[in-house]
Amino acid sequence: MRVIQINPNISAFCYGGESAAANSPAGSEDDWVYGACHSLGVAAYAVYNGKACMVFDTLCSPEQAAEVRGHLRTKLGISKFTVVNSHWHLHHIGGNALYEDCNIIGTRKTRAELTEQKALIEAGASSWGPPPIARVRPPDIVFDRELSVFLEDLEVRLLAVNIHSADSLCAFLPACGALLAADMVEDTIPFITDPAAIPAHVENYGRLRELDIKTVLPNHCRLRALQNGGYPREIIDCSAYYLDSLYKLLAANPAAAVPDVKSFLAEYLDSGLIAYWPPYERVHKTNVRKLRDYFKNR
Repeated sequence: MRVIQINPNISAFCYGGESAAANSPAGSEDDWVYGACHSLGVAAYAVYNGKACMVFDTLCSPEQAAEVRGHLRTKLGISKFTVVNSHWHLHHIGGNALYEDCNIIGTRKTRAELTEQKALIEAGASSWGPPPIARVRPPDIVFDRELSVFLEDLEVRLLAVNIHSADSLCAFLPACGALLAADMVEDTIPFITDPAAIPAHVENYGRLRELDIKTVLPNHCRLRALQNGGYPREIIDCSAYYLDSLYKLLAANPAAAVPDVKSFLAEYLDSGLIAYWPPYERVHKTNVRKLRDYFKNR
């Protein structure tokens, strides 16, 4: 685990990816922990004020969640925890069971998804496959559009926004302008879960742009950006451009040649806004395949 303090109220907890590139274990693309954590890298965040803390996602397992909670308790003196699940995907909820004594907040759709798939996820037989999560705990506090959480006098606005997954939420801190974006944006590229929803996702980026954002904190990102305080708001435009351009290209011709990531996002890469991380070529190929199949079958 790599811990990066973003500002006096936010820390990031990073696993896999470049944070462990030298000793990252080999694995199969069929293993979701390898694909989502060890290969791409994943971060969770903690927002804290005084003794109160909001944990934004619980990573892949109770073991990872225990490391995060232990650090917050012993290093920062946190004694009151609230958990927020950004969406139902397994590398965001894997450690929920570690917070049995705390409220877990999510969208109503996240609770419904985890409740429906609970038995399959615990058996390692869901669409994500193995490994199983020993105990899935769905959120117990849910909302549909917006909910404010207060850590003493620090407000965190939770916003349900259909980007990446229909149940997704992000967290915005008006006091410092930080947006915890979960998987709505990624460095290097966003992962497509539902090709049919891409036009809605692209449109919904407009809701993020309405916020007075000073820094963006994604769950899949690079250490250097976090060490420098996060990403500028323009990373939202980069993720929107990728989805919109790829969708339109393959909508016009599902058999069209698609450049690799370096060529497709050359302008954004050259600017330094995002950085090239080779495992995202696999994500790009998966995105292209999903869109080709979607348009061929329409």
